Amino acid sequence: MRMLFICLGIMLCLSACSDSTIKDSITEERVEMLEHTSGGQWIFNNEGSDWMSGKHGEYQGELVIDGDYYSSHKVARGDVVYYKVPSFDASKIRATPREFEIARVIALPGERFSIENGQYYINGKKLDTFYGHVMYWGLTKKEVLASLKDSKSGLADTEETRTFIQDYFSQNVKEIQIPEDSYYLLGDALHRSVSSNIFGAINEGLIKGKVMGQLKK
Repeated sequence: MRMLFICLGIMLCLSACSDSTIKDSITEERVEMLEHTSGGQWIFNNEGSDWMSGKHGEYQGELVIDGDYYSSHKVARGDVVYYKVPSFDASKIRATPREFEIARVIALPGERFSIENGQYYINGKKLDTFYGHVMYWGLTKKEVLASLKDSKSGLADTEETRTFIQDYFSQNVKEIQIPEDSYYLLGDALHRSVSSNIFGAINEGLIKGKVMGQLKK
């Protein structure tokens, strides 16, 4: 009987933990390498755009976009989408956005989104996945700090740099409501991303395709 109560307690604890988080076990961190395009697909050259480059540069170079994908699939959390940049006050940013960009879907229509100490929350629940928190060119805080020891990282190991890293990964955004016809998109380099952190949730009509992978060279 005692063992039964212990097992029941463990099950209740696991259930409570799962109810307090939102997981994504489908989206993979690395992208597929593709030999060629097929019908309804085209090449988008993302060389030199660093706000959605990925941890290993997987979103740099020639990307395969499927413009027909969402005619038969729903936009899903974790998708990296190709979208038309809406009108916004470009004086807010240092970068010059292109007409079309790519970013990752973080929050879905009707959801509430917030950032607490660098962690993303959906409807008050922790987004527990590799992209569920603030990243620096796809890197976690731990990975960025470790890179300070590498002279090739481009980051100097100074007090100023460490203060920047601490502040960057501790940022907060008050909870916002995503409209029913819109999605909240963010790049993997939030400090440079031209995405919903700049212009807010994006109307679904501006999403023109899905990034299917990187074209093999």
